[in-house]
Amino acid sequence: MTLFIALIVFVLERFFSPLAHWRAEQRCRRGLARLNDRLSQTLPAPVAAALIVFGLPLLLGLLLYSFPAQGFGLILMGTVSLGLLLLLVAPQQAERRSSELAQACLNADESAADACSIELGLPRARTNDQQLAERIIVLGFAEWFAVLFWFAVGGIVVALLYRLIEWQASNDHPAAAPYRWFKGLFDWLPARLYAALLLLAGGFNRGLDAWLDPAVPEQPLPAANAALIGRVGHAALELTRADDCGDTPSCLIDQARWVKAASAIVLRVVILGLGLIALFTLNGWLR
Repeated sequence: MTLFIALIVFVLERFFSPLAHWRAEQRCRRGLARLNDRLSQTLPAPVAAALIVFGLPLLLGLLLYSFPAQGFGLILMGTVSLGLLLLLVAPQQAERRSSELAQACLNADESAADACSIELGLPRARTNDQQLAERIIVLGFAEWFAVLFWFAVGGIVVALLYRLIEWQASNDHPAAAPYRWFKGLFDWLPARLYAALLLLAGGFNRGLDAWLDPAVPEQPLPAANAALIGRVGHAALELTRADDCGDTPSCLIDQARWVKAASAIVLRVVILGLGLIALFTLNGWLR
């Protein structure tokens, strides 16, 4: 069931255009924000946030537990899991927007490239050290891999809990600090699995050297997870600056190569992750 749902979500997300248009409106996040605002009118803000983050998965777990364990109950459970997983993966549609960014870079359209970068929450297109590629690889982890990992390990309830914690961790208010810590804890294992798959999907030797680099500074856990993914992914791409950039510090044509390579390695890692789910399912380690 887990593998079947994950494969359907992967296919629909990549090829069903109406889903992309619906997701672009950010209705889920806007709905969560409205719910949080309403609860905050009668409850302290930290309590309202905790009710959403932990209460919604609890209600979902109780709902799924009420379904019969076989027959029509399994169909209902699978349908609910499929629908919710479609809502949880790729909220920013990084893969599609990365393709638009690469095309804008190839067309040497700096304004369009900058607009695409801003939509993805990335730095401007003309940056040094291939920061765009690193951030796209990190976004691939946040949008796809981490959610699929926790769905495979703990089901749709844990996947929902992870996404809600991430939603709260992205806020700027002081009450978000505990959720950032929780997210760092949740990300620790899948981030290292993702980095290992990056080694298999790209340049193993360079990626491993970046992983084991003794000069890496100590960082808080959430930042360390993202830094590991970006560092290993950057090295695994095995790209160098293009000669057509001349002496300029960065050029759009060069960035297009990095963006395309980053999007491609993220796709390969997601496919490898689905392969792992298939392997564990066939061995009876996942249902």
